[in-house]
Amino acid sequence: MAIDVATESQQGSTRHAVRVAAVWLGLAAGFAVLIGSIGGSHSMGQGAAALAWWMLAAGWPVVLYFVSSLGLGALVMRAVEREGTEVGVAADRLPLLLGVGLSVQLAAGHAINCLGAWLPGVSWNIAALVPCVVGCAAAIGVVRKLNVGAFVGDERSYSVLALAGLATALATAVLIVAACSPPGVLWGSEFGGFDALSYHLQLPQEWLAAGRVAPVTHNVYSYLPSYLESAFVTLGLWGFVPRSSADGVAGLLAGEGAMALSCQLLHAGFALASAWMIAGAARAACRRVWGEEGGERHGGLVAGVFAAGVPWVVVTGSLAYNEMGVSALFAAALIAALDERLSPGAKGVIAGWLVGVACGVKPTALFLAAPPVGLVLLVVSGRAGWKAVVGAVVGGSVALVPWMLRNYVACGNPVFPYLHGVFGESHWTAEQFARFASAHHFDGSWVDRLRLLVLADPNDPAGLRHRGLMHSQWSVFPFAVLGAMVLCVVGGWRRGVMWALVGGVVLQIAAWLAVTHLQSRFLLPLVVPGGVLIGLASAWVARGSWAKARLATAAVLLIGLYQSVRTLDHFWSERGGQPNVGLTVGPQGLVQREIREQPAGGGESFARGDVVYLFGDSTPFYVPGPVVYHTTWDTLRGKETREASGGAMDALERALRSRGVSGIMVNPMEIARLSGTGWYDPAVTPATARAWAERSMRTVRVLESGQVLMRWKDAEAAR
Repeated sequence: MAIDVATESQQGSTRHAVRVAAVWLGLAAGFAVLIGSIGGSHSMGQGAAALAWWMLAAGWPVVLYFVSSLGLGALVMRAVEREGTEVGVAADRLPLLLGVGLSVQLAAGHAINCLGAWLPGVSWNIAALVPCVVGCAAAIGVVRKLNVGAFVGDERSYSVLALAGLATALATAVLIVAACSPPGVLWGSEFGGFDALSYHLQLPQEWLAAGRVAPVTHNVYSYLPSYLESAFVTLGLWGFVPRSSADGVAGLLAGEGAMALSCQLLHAGFALASAWMIAGAARAACRRVWGEEGGERHGGLVAGVFAAGVPWVVVTGSLAYNEMGVSALFAAALIAALDERLSPGAKGVIAGWLVGVACGVKPTALFLAAPPVGLVLLVVSGRAGWKAVVGAVVGGSVALVPWMLRNYVACGNPVFPYLHGVFGESHWTAEQFARFASAHHFDGSWVDRLRLLVLADPNDPAGLRHRGLMHSQWSVFPFAVLGAMVLCVVGGWRRGVMWALVGGVVLQIAAWLAVTHLQSRFLLPLVVPGGVLIGLASAWVARGSWAKARLATAAVLLIGLYQSVRTLDHFWSERGGQPNVGLTVGPQGLVQREIREQPAGGGESFARGDVVYLFGDSTPFYVPGPVVYHTTWDTLRGKETREASGGAMDALERALRSRGVSGIMVNPMEIARLSGTGWYDPAVTPATARAWAERSMRTVRVLESGQVLMRWKDAEAAR
């Protein structure tokens, strides 16, 4: 029954919830200040001041993004919920509202940014602000009707809330501090966020400069849906960042580079939102299984604590990646599937739409998120399951149409770089597709695959490491999920929702084994149904007296607290125990200005207007423009010269000269590494690169990093 006027009891519960929230925020802030103040070359005061500054300078667009998303979600849900329900009243409705709103924000932002070419000047910025303004206005109405007391519980929950708050505040503090560190500084498991520097952040830079989101032939990842990368563009538009500058440093790196940190903080926000939504899904599952007295508060708390504290969540969540966007939308889709206020058709459309947008964030959601959601939809919808499935297919398809249309217009293949046998090769060759496929798929037997799920890989090019669930950044989470699954199978549970979740986990692992290249972080969607199962198991154990519930939940939360402590330990192990070395430097401090500045001891450098080609490197984010580069899988030489190596370097030189390239920054070590993996252009080897350099170029100087600055020997020919 909808509640329009808060009773005295509700007001007391709300005050209790506000006190709990205030204490938690203070605890998280205190942890963040402490963690950010040490572990670098700065003093404690400098670290705290830098952290506070980055939170203000980079955090405001992130706050607007989530607040406006909540409002957008309320507008959508008001139109689809059954008559007699009201949106924005009970706090346990907020996770679904936020999930739906985030999906709308991502899809709308992508559509607007694809139309950037038709929105010159500040009109593009204004168009990008429209969803924000509409959503913020609607969010005011949600907050005015909000009743949060029932979501938190009463004063008897303090002991349990204290443990949950301690664990989540610690994990959140590590997440935020790490997200305020410049991209490229942290996380050895991700090679310093290599993917962020090569496309997650680099592509938004190029799209801002070009005036629209569109595929580019030198970076294959631009052909992926990129809904979250488009959101990074939106943040830049909201901040009215300059799209070009005289010194070649613009876009997300303009000023102090705060917008680059905004992108990381946005992804961190998705990580926190996903934990909240997983808690909401666990609460909904508990209600489905045991009714109103099914220990839903305890189940939700436990699920949220475990989801927030997984080291992998904090590692990827603090980078400008896209995994947490998938997790948040996936969890919201589960909530929609379990929602009793929605008809089967409506929940199918909403869940399908959410999974579709999740695929727009990262295509692997198609086989890592869709199957569990589909199973839950079938189980809860009963005889009307066909309506839910049809609705899900329709909703998911609509979500992905803009991406496929964008790709079709660009290259004739709506899903490039996949299905080239059906839609054609476009600007690539068969050899490039083969290299790309070999690097993104595991070729071993099923025995090898199953072994790597739990054992270290002695043949990994990066050295001996775990590629599955035993990676140290999973901590105790896989064991907790396994325990919950065992309880589900042998504990006498005869509920379809539980079996659907267990089946979903099994299908996720099977898909990871079958179609991915077996990287541990690709299993991150497992956190969603796994977290819900842990919450269900905890709620089942906690059922009964209040004392028993508190004792059982506290015991499980202690394990969650241990997981958060392990997350902190991973953070402190970064960069030889100095993880905060970049906190006071900021993104601007990592820009490679030395390539365009006169050396102190004399010598030559590139002028500001020189077009520089990165030979070997594919991470141009910190290189001041104008820059020409390509990813490992792409190449600049003409398609007609790419099948054979004869004359390949001459063809590359002609392509570079035609683009006005006058400077070449060579990374010999990276050329050697990539050539050894078999992933790089086979015509480019250390030997062919060296011979080409000796024939056509002269050395300007060698940087401390080992990169070599070179120019054409006949400099006039490049002008």
